[in-house]
Amino acid sequence: MDVFGGGFLYSMGEEYLAVGLILGLDWPYVDLEPQRELEFYKTHPFVAQFLKGATIVSAGAKTIPEGGWFSLPMLWARGALLVGDAAGLVNMEKIKGLHNAIRSGMAAADAILDGDLAAYPQGLETRGVLSEMRHARNFRQAFRWGLLTGMPLSLVSHLLPFRIPAGKDHEATCATRVLARQTTPVLDRAAFAGLANTSHREDAPSHLVIVDPEVCARCQTDMEAPCTRFCPTEVYRLSGERLHVSATNCVHCGTCAVKCPYQNIVWTSPEGGQGPRYKMM
Repeated sequence: MDVFGGGFLYSMGEEYLAVGLILGLDWPYVDLEPQRELEFYKTHPFVAQFLKGATIVSAGAKTIPEGGWFSLPMLWARGALLVGDAAGLVNMEKIKGLHNAIRSGMAAADAILDGDLAAYPQGLETRGVLSEMRHARNFRQAFRWGLLTGMPLSLVSHLLPFRIPAGKDHEATCATRVLARQTTPVLDRAAFAGLANTSHREDAPSHLVIVDPEVCARCQTDMEAPCTRFCPTEVYRLSGERLHVSATNCVHCGTCAVKCPYQNIVWTSPEGGQGPRYKMM
């Protein structure tokens, strides 16, 4: 009840189904594993009935830009426009952004064809993207204090004349909060990484940088290294007291850069073309 999110089932034709779980990165638990929670979600009777006898053909993970209206960046600059997720155009009331990605692409095309990039924001307004973002401006923040508070507050969040303050995801992690999930996942995180079809050159410089190893040591003592759990593909592993980083497992979801409680992990763009190669995703 204190983790924001939702699940989905998408038909991908007669033979395929996409199943997914969304978790707000401001969860408090030091031992929460998103991939394990996905496996747990798939055991729900309503979901399980559609997956009986199914074979997993692909898996993956990504962060959703859920900052909303108050986090929108400059949408245009000389020679450049931001569209879709890059612009943060996700409606968190619906946990949906595909429609706004399409609309923003259309508005961008219009601005480019007219030779006036400065008209792009007005194009977003005309197509209803910005009005939708304004309406949802306080929705996600309403769940900052859990579902019991968030559900009723979210119904009137668009009427509030002020901005509900948003906390920082990494600061929400609490050393004393333990989920202690006992379920054994059918699919482990190493297999999950394999199904993401991720590929990196083995001798490439690591695109994941630990800023200060001593901070990692303190994190192990204080919080038992939550990065070894929140990474869906087990990039971070403990061997004794040493933290190993397997950058070749990375699916570039960005969770570590956001959720590290000490902000001690820096994700940088890897060499061109490297990363997950999703199937039907």
